[in-house]
Amino acid sequence: MMGGEIGVDSTVGVGSTFHFTARLELASQAQLEKRAEVLAPQRKRNVLLVEDHPINQMLAVMLLERAGHRVGVAATGLDGIAQWRSLSPDLILMDVQMPVMDGLEATRRIREAEAAEKLPRTPIIAMTANAFAEDRDACLAAGMDAYLSKPVKPETMHEAIAKQLQPRR
Repeated sequence: MMGGEIGVDSTVGVGSTFHFTARLELASQAQLEKRAEVLAPQRKRNVLLVEDHPINQMLAVMLLERAGHRVGVAATGLDGIAQWRSLSPDLILMDVQMPVMDGLEATRRIREAEAAEKLPRTPIIAMTANAFAEDRDACLAAGMDAYLSKPVKPETMHEAIAKQLQPRR
């Protein structure tokens, strides 16, 4: 797909040499500037990660902490609502499929509480393995602000967070 080749030269008892070629394009100045903007140090934020899978929790926490954010973790939507109230996070990363209460219902309840109590809107980014258009639409209909497909790429996650935390115009 990259217009290259891959190969191996091997001799028993001597060793192997692996080689490849790939045709790569140089990034444009605009692409480099956009990447630098996304990866530039941002103001440290309080992020609530609502995710039931321990490996996904570990990876997301590592990425968020490396970016300098403080991270709270909840394993169910119900626990996520409680932590949202106690931590007042700047942003929530919400898994969609979880036991006890899923991310869609948790988001609806957070949005209802924000409206009833006249609280500022907390940005909520969905993180889900369901990557179909109807899944994205369901997340947005529940009140989520953005949508990331799993496995989440670090750069994509940081871009989504930066976009959601930009001052609203």
